[in-house]
Amino acid sequence: MARIVDRIQRFLRSPSGRSAAQRVQRELAKPQTQQKLRGLLTRLSGRRR
Repeated sequence: MARIVDRIQRFLRSPSGRSAAQRVQRELAKPQTQQKLRGLLTRLSGRRR
């Protein structure tokens, strides 16, 4: 398990990983994306019960 985490951390420190993280942050700042995620979380939390 630690091996996967190490690979992810290495990727995030790389130039392509940093640009991917910036793209994700820009997308998450959009209200439309936030609304989609809230809907997804609502659906997923409803399935657990």
